[in-house]
Amino acid sequence: KHVTLLSPSESYNLYPYPVNHPMDNFAMADLEDPDWERFPALRHARAMETTLSPGEVLWLPRFYWHVVRQLDHGEDNLSLNFWVGDKGHTQVLQRLNSSLASGQLEATRQSDSACTNESKLNGSDVHVESDLDFACVRLPDDYGEALTWLHTSRMVELVARKLCGDDWAQGGRFLNAMARGDDTNWPVASAIKQTAKRLRSEMAMALGGAANVGKLLRLLSRDGRLYPGLAPKIEGPWVGSEPGADYQVTPPEELEQMLLEASHEATPGEGRLILPTHMHR
Repeated sequence: KHVTLLSPSESYNLYPYPVNHPMDNFAMADLEDPDWERFPALRHARAMETTLSPGEVLWLPRFYWHVVRQLDHGEDNLSLNFWVGDKGHTQVLQRLNSSLASGQLEATRQSDSACTNESKLNGSDVHVESDLDFACVRLPDDYGEALTWLHTSRMVELVARKLCGDDWAQGGRFLNAMARGDDTNWPVASAIKQTAKRLRSEMAMALGGAANVGKLLRLLSRDGRLYPGLAPKIEGPWVGSEPGADYQVTPPEELEQMLLEASHEATPGEGRLILPTHMHR
């Protein structure tokens, strides 16, 4: 099997699907068929490649992006995967103060919605472009720091959505505005200004300084990733196995029964599981 690996530091050069999207954990950019116009930052991505031979083992650190392709097409090819340890986000969640979801913040949102006030979000339809002169084109190279940035960014996406009444589009506009620094011009006493200020403060605590907040905001919102949005629109019900996402989680026993029935219906030697072709982490 041919394996392509990219570290967590490359996450936003690959344009991951929004948090809790049915394709969360996959990248929208396709290394095998790159769309440079939609995903220009993909040009910055750095990858490693290797070939796995029979009997070999690949240790894949958590949150590494990977694409695996079978080389001997048409031949039997079996892999066994084992997961060890947790996702490593507990410390990050502890550093992100729980006040982000506190009753005080909820009262702020109800008194003056940060994301439905069109006058304060004026111009937020203009998305954040990739900038070749932008000093930060990826998350930190250090593995531990990259995970901290990645977990923080995912929490920020969720928080922005909650602040905007579970509206992903408005949450994306809110983060676009913060990424451009529009919040510095919002009225000091307004709820939207105070909300953005607190969010920046929490991010700075997790990232080790205010200078990194703007970098991360630009990375996670670049090229309209969140708004107007690069992910295809999802219609109809979805099921999946990842708890916490915006779809119904398939009970394990139901999934097992589905696979069993599929194996019985498949013609011997022709049964195939069709999986997404995009990069996965």
